[in-house]
Amino acid sequence: MTDNDTTRVRKPNTTYGLVSRYRGELMGFAALWVVLFHSFIRLPDWLPGWLYEPLNLFQTFGYGGVDIFLFVSGIGIYQSLSKNDPGQYFKNRLSRIYPIWGTYVVMMLAVFALGYHQYFSIKEIFGYLTFFGNWSSELLYQGNWYVYTIMLFYVLAPIPFFLLRSSKRKMITGAILVTVALLGSTAFISADWFLQKHYLIAFSRLPVFFVGMVFSAALKEKVMRARDLILCAAVFCVGAAVMIYLLKCQPKLLWPYGMWWYPFLLIAPTGSLLLCKLFCLCEKGLRRWHAVLRFLGKASLEIFLISNFLFARIKNAVDITTLRVWQSVLIALGGIAAGIVFHLLVQLGVKGVSSVYRKCRKNQPAE
Repeated sequence: MTDNDTTRVRKPNTTYGLVSRYRGELMGFAALWVVLFHSFIRLPDWLPGWLYEPLNLFQTFGYGGVDIFLFVSGIGIYQSLSKNDPGQYFKNRLSRIYPIWGTYVVMMLAVFALGYHQYFSIKEIFGYLTFFGNWSSELLYQGNWYVYTIMLFYVLAPIPFFLLRSSKRKMITGAILVTVALLGSTAFISADWFLQKHYLIAFSRLPVFFVGMVFSAALKEKVMRARDLILCAAVFCVGAAVMIYLLKCQPKLLWPYGMWWYPFLLIAPTGSLLLCKLFCLCEKGLRRWHAVLRFLGKASLEIFLISNFLFARIKNAVDITTLRVWQSVLIALGGIAAGIVFHLLVQLGVKGVSSVYRKCRKNQPAE
């Protein structure tokens, strides 16, 4: 949701090449999936059961779009670290996220102040702008949890990067890293899960992020074969079956034990590869749709932030159970459109500031 590398591989005959070429489409798909999950759209009861059930499950698990984002981000972050020293790497990350997040925070503060007469303390604003808001016990649930989480993962990323780069057996090292991240996240499983859930929601996703880094480090030259796709499909089906079983038969395990998210360690990476292969197969016949998904992928973070903010304000203002399907669809489309407009405005602002900065540097007298 933050790494927008527009470089496209011409012949994606490797696993890495496949994801690299269609990462924009993948992120666009994930953005739409997350919007569907957060939207107020409810499927009509008159749909036949054979259609209603899979569509309902697809919407219910729409939060898995975040896991796709994190998997793709892990891939991109490994490549970014391999091309840049740590200082430049962090500069690139901040220059990508901060214009979006900073503008979003200013907009949010203005909306609450002007529209709700609700004002934030200096400590709260500091929590927003420094990405500490979600981790401080005094500033829980500030803003959007994903931004705090991805920034934390960016800070942690150099550690697995150096371990993977220096390892001769990258798959083994990667397996150890993912296992450590998985076991470490269980430290936030608690009987008092309501107070710990923001940590569990975040750290239960760290293994998926690490899988993306391992994928980039160990499988960059691996050729994608039919048996690899079959294996991906099998692992995906296992993860999906586990997720459906937990939802239907063991719902009490979902929140307290992080089972909403752990199965996506199997689903997100394999599902991403299968989707990319599907994009590859249908690219010639659906070029315009590919272009739309790529554009949405570029604006994915903005869509994620603005649509969630819009949905939350509407939910507080109206009884969403009274909304008709067409009204819910219009609200969801409005959230996407607002995110796109926000993306274009931020890009315009960044270009304007960059232009002024270059002119000032050019006009500065030489020493």
